[in-house]
Amino acid sequence: MSEKPTFEEMMQKMIQRIQELERSEIRLKNVEKDLKESKNRYHALIEDMPALICSYLPDGEITFVNRSYCEYFDRTFDDLAGSNFLSLIPESEQKGVMDNILTLTVESPTMSHEHQVISPNGNIRWHRWTNRALFDDQGKVSGYQSVGEDITERKQAEEELKSLKEKYEDLYNNAPTMYLSVDTRRIITECNNTILNKLGYARDEFIGKSLHEFITEESAASMKKDFPELLRMGKIHGVDRQLVAKNGTIIDSILSVTMEYDEHGNPIKTRATFEDISERKRAEDQVHNLSQMLMQAQEHERKVISCELHDCIAQNLSSLKIDSDTIFDNQRGIPDDLKGKMAKHSKLIEQTIQTVRDLSYGLHPPGLNEIGIVQTISQYVEDFTEKTGVEVDFTPAGMDGLKPDHNMEINLYRLVQEGLNNVGKHADAGHVAVKLIAAHPNIILRIEDDGKGFDIQAREEALFSEKRMGLRSMKERVNLLQGRMTIQSRPKLGTKMLIKFPFSREKK
Repeated sequence: MSEKPTFEEMMQKMIQRIQELERSEIRLKNVEKDLKESKNRYHALIEDMPALICSYLPDGEITFVNRSYCEYFDRTFDDLAGSNFLSLIPESEQKGVMDNILTLTVESPTMSHEHQVISPNGNIRWHRWTNRALFDDQGKVSGYQSVGEDITERKQAEEELKSLKEKYEDLYNNAPTMYLSVDTRRIITECNNTILNKLGYARDEFIGKSLHEFITEESAASMKKDFPELLRMGKIHGVDRQLVAKNGTIIDSILSVTMEYDEHGNPIKTRATFEDISERKRAEDQVHNLSQMLMQAQEHERKVISCELHDCIAQNLSSLKIDSDTIFDNQRGIPDDLKGKMAKHSKLIEQTIQTVRDLSYGLHPPGLNEIGIVQTISQYVEDFTEKTGVEVDFTPAGMDGLKPDHNMEINLYRLVQEGLNNVGKHADAGHVAVKLIAAHPNIILRIEDDGKGFDIQAREEALFSEKRMGLRSMKERVNLLQGRMTIQSRPKLGTKMLIKFPFSREKK
């Protein structure tokens, strides 16, 4: 049998218990203090948050809103407390908002969605809300808490971006220019509707195929040659290329290419634009053909007039001169003044014959078909030197064995003729060098003088206002030969003219 505790032992235990209770009370007070401070901090945090915070019962009755919520809707807490939060939402969206909130469960207590609210000035603004369901001890919904932010500006930006995207896609797909992109293997990765319509392909027939399947072999070879420059410069603009439609039609185009790179500078994509110039090319060809026909008609008329001058008028004048020179033969007693007058007439007839022959030769070079272009130009150069006193050196090279067609020969002759005429009229030169060079695949004509030169830009601008046709006529002839003419000149430093045009070698 245990001994009963003594009075002193019981007192000691009582004191210890009292001390423990006192310490527990102190701890409890500290917890209450911490809890109060935590509550105050939480309340201050909620009040000062820029987000809109609202708590409400399952039926929508507001139980709490923070300061930002009040300020945003320009209402006091007392005004909002007890009201239904749906009253701040447009009627058209109220059912959808409530349906979303009612889907919250213990397993899925939170959700976010966007809807509109009515601002104090009556404007409709967009908000993004994060809703959380609150549950009691039995797991039943006791209320909801919503945290929202105004996203009107973001929504407006999104709408503007969407509108711009739609406009861009509309412009991209319906622009007259054909667009496509290829990867590093030249496989087509994207394109606009224009190129599909032009070539007659469906999108799935075009995307994923090699670009070379839709261009001519010549264009493919040219692109291969252009590739090093594309890598070096990152772009190529304004080169002629040909696309091939599904039905075999060739579409003349102007190609521009831009390469895109990754952050390491490695090429990843190439964007290409094709501008259809088929109609323009056809028009240019028609103009070219009409111009060629016109010049051929002019040359034919010149030839006819030349023959008429040489074979008829010049011959008649020659007969008239012979008669004039012999009219007094075997006649005596003719006065000296009458003989002198007849001699003057004979001299005038001789000058007229020479003028008619010069006109005839100028209208159509004699012997072009018989002696060829080189000898014809050589003869013309000699005549030019004799008439003007300007020394001309003519140097042909590589022309042996070549037989250009008559159209090319007559245009070559006219270019030399017009070039030297310009020198004789305007250059005040003492020496001219004319070089005619065949360098496959081109024929090159150079005319260089040591004359006074001229301001090229001023002369180009004056071509449209002055009646001088020299340079303009030469440009037209060069265009007919599908060539190129460049002029270098400066005042007091002479003039250099270079004409180059393609020529298919044809042996005599």
